[in-house]
Amino acid sequence: MLQLDHIPVLNQLPWLVPSRWALGAMAATIDLHAIVPGSLTDDPLLAHRAGCSTWAC
Repeated sequence: MLQLDHIPVLNQLPWLVPSRWALGAMAATIDLHAIVPGSLTDDPLLAHRAGCSTWAC
């Protein structure tokens, strides 16, 4: 197995990625871009599409 314990970026990545997916799921559920329009919420992960999931449409 690879020893990736002491590589700074790889130690932080697991903390960042799941939280981004959770934010995307919550934002897409309530259609955050419609509630708070602008560049802050203009992210494809936050997009609300009826009948579509994040993985397939």
